[in-house]
Amino acid sequence: MKAIVNGTIICKDRTLDGYALLFGDAIEGIVREDEIPADAERIDAQPLQHSHHGLWGTAGEHLAVFVKDH
Repeated sequence: MKAIVNGTIICKDRTLDGYALLFGDAIEGIVREDEIPADAERIDAQPLQHSHHGLWGTAGEHLAVFVKDH
């Protein structure tokens, strides 16, 4: 399992800071950063936010997006 940290997760009704996106072959969930499993590989979203590419996917009813800061 991997966890994307240090990003902003945008849901349909709110934004989340201090949360992580968990995924393996698919997105598995959204948890607070202090709830990330100890064996998960952490991926820092900051370099992704400063690239020209967005990173997105769905997690249940939520749309999880790490956005580039323009």
